[in-house]
Amino acid sequence: MSHERIFRCQSATFEIDGATYQIVANEQEPTNGLKILRKKNIPVDLNSDLTTLSTSAVTQRLKLILDKLESGQQEEVSREVLRKNIQYAIELLQEGESANRALEDKENESDTQVEAISEPIDENTPPVRQGAESENELSEVDEEVIPEEVRQWLAATFTRNMPSKPKTEPRPRFRSVANAIRVGLFVDRFYRQLSSNSLQIPTEVAHILKEINNWHFDIFKLHEKSNNHSLKYVAKDLFSRYGVVQKFRIDLEKLDNFLAAVEYGYTKLKNPYHNDVHAADVTQTLHFFISSSGVAVKNVFTDLEIFSLLFAALIHDFEHTGRTNNFHVNVGTDLSLIYNDRSVLENHHVSAAFRLLREEDKNILGHLKPEEHREFRNLVIEMVLSTDMSSHFTQIKNVKAYLNGERHSHIHATTMAMSLMLHSADISHPGKPWKIHKKLADLIIEEFFLQGDEESRLGLPFSPLCDRNNVLVPESQISFIEFIVEPTLSILSDLMTFMVNGDNEGSWTSSGQTKDSSNPHGLKQQSSPINSNKHLVTRRAESDNSLKSDGKTAVNSRTSFPLQSGKPPHGPIVKPWVNHLLENKSKWRMISAGKDLIEFCENDEDEEAPEHDQ
Repeated sequence: MSHERIFRCQSATFEIDGATYQIVANEQEPTNGLKILRKKNIPVDLNSDLTTLSTSAVTQRLKLILDKLESGQQEEVSREVLRKNIQYAIELLQEGESANRALEDKENESDTQVEAISEPIDENTPPVRQGAESENELSEVDEEVIPEEVRQWLAATFTRNMPSKPKTEPRPRFRSVANAIRVGLFVDRFYRQLSSNSLQIPTEVAHILKEINNWHFDIFKLHEKSNNHSLKYVAKDLFSRYGVVQKFRIDLEKLDNFLAAVEYGYTKLKNPYHNDVHAADVTQTLHFFISSSGVAVKNVFTDLEIFSLLFAALIHDFEHTGRTNNFHVNVGTDLSLIYNDRSVLENHHVSAAFRLLREEDKNILGHLKPEEHREFRNLVIEMVLSTDMSSHFTQIKNVKAYLNGERHSHIHATTMAMSLMLHSADISHPGKPWKIHKKLADLIIEEFFLQGDEESRLGLPFSPLCDRNNVLVPESQISFIEFIVEPTLSILSDLMTFMVNGDNEGSWTSSGQTKDSSNPHGLKQQSSPINSNKHLVTRRAESDNSLKSDGKTAVNSRTSFPLQSGKPPHGPIVKPWVNHLLENKSKWRMISAGKDLIEFCENDEDEEAPEHDQ
């Protein structure tokens, strides 16, 4: 058997579990096998130019960039250094692809077969040197026994049989191996780590965001310290915590552009209440429901559903006009004509947000598959439309019926749960500490009064709560708490308990239930109708599956999130809003009775919120 094919092959360098390996042609092995060597770490200067492109040189440079980003040394990696080294990687991949095509063209001209990866070479056997590139790569190597499982993985993953040949032994393809390893094992990890570490958040803002798991989180403090960018930093922090950027390969520049456009849409009309602060507050509250209830720990939702929940919260009042749906219908505005008087604002919020995504520089959904995009869009539309208060009682009625065992074909359990979570977050501020609730209540009342002022100028009758001269604010807030907020948060806690723990039959997804592949939500087919769209394995599942080297099953689309501050909530759902609702009603009653709350409120502001909600 000729050695000619082996001599013409380039070596391949790759990394497994933090160790760098190299496959080289083995001239002195009688089996015509391959040597597997482990390289020593050689100091790398990121600013120097590469005179010769080689796998190991480029890999070392990108690995060093990763190390610096992970260790908080981002300032040492300039934009130019990053650009230059990524360009090296691109050139190397292109070169490898060209060489691989040439090698494939010559396959049928030779009967040479290369044996599968053999045992490591003897300690006293010197490495084969093959020109300038090989000499540079192999100048300092330590030979090391390769674990059996690694050898098996290499053979199984990066070799293939040639059916047209008489022999069926797997043929190692050096260029193919190098390209597969570079792309599969390194570039994907590099992109993920770079994305995660590039969501830059100022130190002072990051310190405040450490409390984002807390029900008592002060959104006004964040808004002040972030120079009026609370929405942007809440979005970045939660996208990072849930791995949204990495799993769905969101371009960071497009994310910045999208968030900037969303902030502008919320602030351009200068609404007192329906603005970016409200959107940030609702998004953080929704995160509390997810992280404290256990729906994340118990993998109730898929990655795509988590992404759609966060996105819907961010845009649920996008481009709000500061006027109610009834105002638009009574005046006959353009929006009411476009949406035929039905959920006018809610339809506009979601429509305007998706129009933003049609702009290439703001399209953060660009890497979703078509079926993923359809499901994502359907979920967001359903959730945002559910925030229309005109559908409130129907929504609560459906959830109660579901919890009482009634099942209707038109109710999709997961969508119903996600919609209630967003709707509850949207109206939850009366359950927050008095200092936060009072400020938000004053803002929404002022927005109502501004609408009443315009209605007066137009000669229209006042809408409810909009006449600043006659509205009894304390009484209106007490009624809102007792008839809307309290029942909603109560039914939400019941639903989340059911989602996490299930009933006696385990009809919702639980860790101990086997999921039917045709019923990916984990709901019992006979009793729990689900969304007809088959839920999808996310990008994270795909990429993790392609990168697994230990023979274990890759994670599926339902992933756990270590978001809680305390112990996993295997017992009752945490409900910190209960005491605040009672306290806030009491204070409104005191205001209604004419009692002076100034001193009382000042004492409240001096109190520290508990470190964790109980």
